[in-house]
Amino acid sequence: LGLYDAGLFIHETALAAGRLGLEIVFDLGRYWDKVAPGVPLPLGVIVAHDSLGPELIREADERIRDSLAFARRNPEAVRPLIKALAQEIDDAVIGEHIRAYAGDLSGDMGDAGKTALQTLARLAAQAAPRIGA
Repeated sequence: LGLYDAGLFIHETALAAGRLGLEIVFDLGRYWDKVAPGVPLPLGVIVAHDSLGPELIREADERIRDSLAFARRNPEAVRPLIKALAQEIDDAVIGEHIRAYAGDLSGDMGDAGKTALQTLARLAAQAAPRIGA
């Protein structure tokens, strides 16, 4: 692909950047810890439109929670799927990935997650004028 001056690493690859000998110029996790200490960094959100109806939404919610609980209880069982889909296949990095993305907040963000989303919205609103939004 060639040489590049900079890149963005996400998901499990971000956990391996240092091991790959790459210089990390900006670490979003470290920045977040400075501007929002003790608040979890929002990595993603699953939402369902009301038009799906309460029964389907409840069923989807239960299946997602069951899947996350299974991954936490059985990390070795989900490791092959993650390795098949991931770019970074180092076992230690995959383990970190499972712990990060199948954590308790993934099943229920609770008040901590709501605070995280409010913090992210506030920071984005503050930054938007600087980036022309």
